[in-house]
Amino acid sequence: MKAKNKKKTDMIDDGRTIAHMDFDGMPWLQRRKRSQKNKDQPSEWDKLDLSRKERRAMIFGGILAILPWAFLYAALFFLAMLFLDFVWLR
Repeated sequence: MKAKNKKKTDMIDDGRTIAHMDFDGMPWLQRRKRSQKNKDQPSEWDKLDLSRKERRAMIFGGILAILPWAFLYAALFFLAMLFLDFVWLR
């Protein structure tokens, strides 16, 4: 069989966009928007105008709100492991 001589054409990039592949929800777009937003606006903590004591109280309150749920999940995990050990895997 004879190999056909195919002429290869060089691809020339003229800068046109054939298909726009950026859409909402992509991580690189969110970082860009977030960085532009941070430059233009003050942070959320600055808007509240809280003292250090008030800020610590807010953080401490948030942690105290989460602790019962964390203990609940830890207890359920412990009970599931006990069930697996003494009932299911015997």
